[in-house]
Amino acid sequence: MKLVIWFTGLSGSGKTSLGKKLFTYLKGIDRSVIFLDGDELRSGLSKDLDFTKSDRTENIRRVAELACLLLKQVDVVIVATISPEEKQRKLAKDIIGTKFFKLIYLSTPLEVCSIRDPKGHYMRAHQGLIKRFTGISAPFDVPNYCDLELNTAKISSHACLKEILKIFFSKT
Repeated sequence: MKLVIWFTGLSGSGKTSLGKKLFTYLKGIDRSVIFLDGDELRSGLSKDLDFTKSDRTENIRRVAELACLLLKQVDVVIVATISPEEKQRKLAKDIIGTKFFKLIYLSTPLEVCSIRDPKGHYMRAHQGLIKRFTGISAPFDVPNYCDLELNTAKISSHACLKEILKIFFSKT
């Protein structure tokens, strides 16, 4: 079964951590899998882009095109990116294909993400040092639809991983 598991949620919601856990698990059972981290892609593939709406959309388009290409080489592509707008997630789904695209929304509350603040972004955004920061000075659209919603403030990462495996990989 070929899948793109697309994690969306605020910065600090657990996208990268959970994506890496899923990657490690699948690799451990000999599945062909690759992990695409939004921050890493932003520093390379999309380093020419800003955080305007149009640049954010272009970033998501690039990530989706890359995921689509990689899906021809591996069974599972895991993507961890904020993808803050509904239209951006729809664009990604259209590029990748409804059959393959599975959206996991990490609904971890802003307050929890701000406390976690692994990279210090929220602190700098509150100080006005980061403009157009999702959740503070730029919006995050809660998905109209997702294949799975997880709140990492209430559910351990181990339990989240078990739920993902049950929903998407129990038949494989």
